[in-house]
Amino acid sequence: MRATEVLKQEHRLIEQVLDCLERMAADPSALDRDAAANAVEFLADYADRRHHGKEEDLLFTAMEEQGFPTDVGPIGVMLAEHTIGRKVVAGMRAALETRAEGSRTRFATAAMDYVTLLREHIQKEDYILYPLADGAFDEAVEARLAAAFAELEARPGEERARARDLEIAENLAAQFGIARAADRAEGTLPSG
Repeated sequence: MRATEVLKQEHRLIEQVLDCLERMAADPSALDRDAAANAVEFLADYADRRHHGKEEDLLFTAMEEQGFPTDVGPIGVMLAEHTIGRKVVAGMRAALETRAEGSRTRFATAAMDYVTLLREHIQKEDYILYPLADGAFDEAVEARLAAAFAELEARPGEERARARDLEIAENLAAQFGIARAADRAEGTLPSG
């Protein structure tokens, strides 16, 4: 499987949690802080550390080797959006850590900012950046990326972290009545 296909499948799981986050933000007065904290944990670990880590450390590096600049153009935009996303997730976390008046509304505002940012970000990657990568990579680059992805997933603690993230995503989907990523049109999630 191409590296970009693995990343697209990860996008479907991220979208599942974004759908849950949007439901949470719809009514700040009814915010379930535990569910919100779980969503933030998922976004920080799965979406940022694992998924964005694969992009930043592996995919973008491979694209740079093929002549794509990383400080401007599609990669530069994606990197800037990753940075913005991290700040918004930190804002959601900060809003959850306080019980001060308005903290639920601050969380909901940050959550909707993140949902909007990530949905647009995913569209740019799926329909602009990843096709560029697919057109630039030969079989050797694809094989190298597949091996690097597998090596990341095999690191100590990753299997347990991945299982925790998948459990969070599934529990949130069940709680908020959201379609599971595995049931979405793009196919099933990668197993490893």
